[in-house]
Amino acid sequence: MITFLIIIGSILFLSVCYAIHAFYKERFGEAFLVTQGAAFVYFAAILCFVVLIGMDGEIDIDSLHRILTFQSEDWISGVSYFSLLMIGIGWRANVKVSSPGWGFLTTIVQLVVGIATAVLIALVALIYLGLKNEKK
Repeated sequence: MITFLIIIGSILFLSVCYAIHAFYKERFGEAFLVTQGAAFVYFAAILCFVVLIGMDGEIDIDSLHRILTFQSEDWISGVSYFSLLMIGIGWRANVKVSSPGWGFLTTIVQLVVGIATAVLIALVALIYLGLKNEKK
């Protein structure tokens, strides 16, 4: 049942992205996922994924407070602040070529697509490494 819901959710997400892409391209003359700020947002998405991996499943109020107030003794705070900076730069570039609302929507969708792509790449790498170690 969960797999079915994931498939339906993915199909709905892709259809909404396609509809938004068609309208955005008609209105602003460029692709929705490949705007001027897309590289910054995709790089930030990869950094956000790295931060989530680095937290080792310790996502609670105390750890988020340490990260956001830069009190963490490790590298996670620096990477999370740098990813927020990259998101801000990408958002500004997206707003320059469109409007504030469309720039915000573009940035959010690019961030979701970037994180999903990073997760898929990590899963494929883990499966490949698992199969490779299983053969030995």
